[in-house]
Amino acid sequence: MKRCMSFILVLLLLFSLVPFSASAASSMKASGNIIEYIKEKEGCRLEAYKLPGEDYWTIGYGHSDSQVKQGDKLTQDEADKLFAQDLKKYEAAVNGYIDEYNLSFSQSKFDAIVSFTYNCGTNWVDKSWRIAKYLKNNFKDSNGKVLPDQEIADAFGVICNGGEGIITGLIERRIEEAKIFLYGDYTGTGSHDFVYVKLDANGGTLTTGNRVVIYTKGQHYSSMPEATRSGYYLDGWKSDAGYYYGNRDIAKKNLNLTAMWLKGTAPTKYTVTVNDGFGSGKNRPGVTVYLSPYEKSGYRFTGWSKSTDVTIKMDSDGFYYFTMPSKNVTITANYEEIKSVYTVTVNNGGGSGKYEVGSKVMLYPLSTEEKFGYKISSWQSNDVTVKGSASTGFYFTMPSKNVTVTGVYVRGCNRFDNCPSIGYSDLSEMHWAHYEIDYCIDNKLLIGTDATAFAPDDPMTRAMIATVFYRIADMPSVAGKANPYSDVFDEYYRDAAIWMHSSGVNINDGSGLFCPDSIVSRQEFAYLLYKFSADSAVDTDLTDFSDSGSIAEPYLDAMKWAISQGIIIGTDEGTLEPQSGATRAEIAAMLYRYLHIVNSI
Repeated sequence: MKRCMSFILVLLLLFSLVPFSASAASSMKASGNIIEYIKEKEGCRLEAYKLPGEDYWTIGYGHSDSQVKQGDKLTQDEADKLFAQDLKKYEAAVNGYIDEYNLSFSQSKFDAIVSFTYNCGTNWVDKSWRIAKYLKNNFKDSNGKVLPDQEIADAFGVICNGGEGIITGLIERRIEEAKIFLYGDYTGTGSHDFVYVKLDANGGTLTTGNRVVIYTKGQHYSSMPEATRSGYYLDGWKSDAGYYYGNRDIAKKNLNLTAMWLKGTAPTKYTVTVNDGFGSGKNRPGVTVYLSPYEKSGYRFTGWSKSTDVTIKMDSDGFYYFTMPSKNVTITANYEEIKSVYTVTVNNGGGSGKYEVGSKVMLYPLSTEEKFGYKISSWQSNDVTVKGSASTGFYFTMPSKNVTVTGVYVRGCNRFDNCPSIGYSDLSEMHWAHYEIDYCIDNKLLIGTDATAFAPDDPMTRAMIATVFYRIADMPSVAGKANPYSDVFDEYYRDAAIWMHSSGVNINDGSGLFCPDSIVSRQEFAYLLYKFSADSAVDTDLTDFSDSGSIAEPYLDAMKWAISQGIIIGTDEGTLEPQSGATRAEIAAMLYRYLHIVNSI
């Protein structure tokens, strides 16, 4: 016994000589905001379940280990207690990271990493993930510079795979965690945002980047990942809506993009390297390359240094660009430290942030998507006077105090000189379907009847409708397919009519005629859209519409489906007018609703 006691005393003496204090260890706790966030994202299931590709069963708020078995059940109180125990484990793990890697974490940074760890497990720091490498380096690069926000968000965003591959919900969670980490934005309503792009190499292999890429919303895509395929070269990345995206485009929404390949040898491309900014990538000579400096907290961008003789200009939206020469280009963004900064809060618009006294603060109206059918009228503030216009940009000079500005909107088009319908004399910005028509013109689904007229109130014929559906379908080849119609000759709609017949997206009147000049009624258009979507019938109550009884039987299921999906909403008088001819404006509105509500484009 004495020997044992002496040994213990020796140990106590040794510990007393070691420069260690329990109070020095990090002891941060998850905030109420992140606790509610984790619970919402994990969801609570009181009976054990097993996810695809997982070894263990899961129960409660995402609790998974070898002790959970099939058939296990919990009460809600037991689930809450188990969650609290799990949370302590993950809080302890993140506090351990802070101590081991000497990290400096705010509450929001701690919360974000706790949520990430809760979802990914405590051993993620030992993996080869970029986010693990960045954490160990206190989110700085090898030169000790703070990483750009987009790079941190991208490192979060790529951790999105489950047992069934890429999970969209995980991408969204990772972006939300990045916004909490970077900006303390727990609700997703802050001025900084990101979007994701999911890439399908379409038979090729990605050589740079990942299948999921995170971009800064409102910035140009710095570059799309490169891919290779034997015997082919990458022509570009195409969306489901048929639009090619590249450096010239602004990141506005989440996208699914597919690699488009052409046979042969790729044209020569040269490399752009942008240090401390967006714009790196490979480009063909002659194309326009856009640049943007990184946002760096506490620093102001002062200009570009370049190793190659290129002329960098600025467009009307404040973006920098140059024309790609036939050689590699290296460009560096320069910064200087900001002193005496105050906060700008912008309601109903963009531009919130911290600014140096005397600097020019730009204000940005809400986009057309965010403020549908409205345009900016004025900016109200008790702190500053806002100058400028929609075409030149709105701004004020930063005073030595915090500033609040609120955007006021009126009915109208918010795209100004970039409005797709600006050249049509019969399309007022106050037209009830102005934005939907803009969308259809912008995506070449509908065009004007001539160079200066859109004819929104003219009815649509079968020939016109056929060409619209054919364009949405990406105009597949009809080579080798027989022409079943005796009244379809070598006209602009010939291929569209043949494709519609072969795909079953047609109205068969049994006569063997296409009737290209026949006006398409609202119920006929719903029928064609319903067959094109290949969706299931929906049993919807139509009693709110006084003329629902006039829907012809062959079109009833299609009309119910279109109404249930919000594609057809009825007239102001509470009628459907199913047998009336559909005007070009009505077709544009229904197409827009279909592509955005049903196809989520």
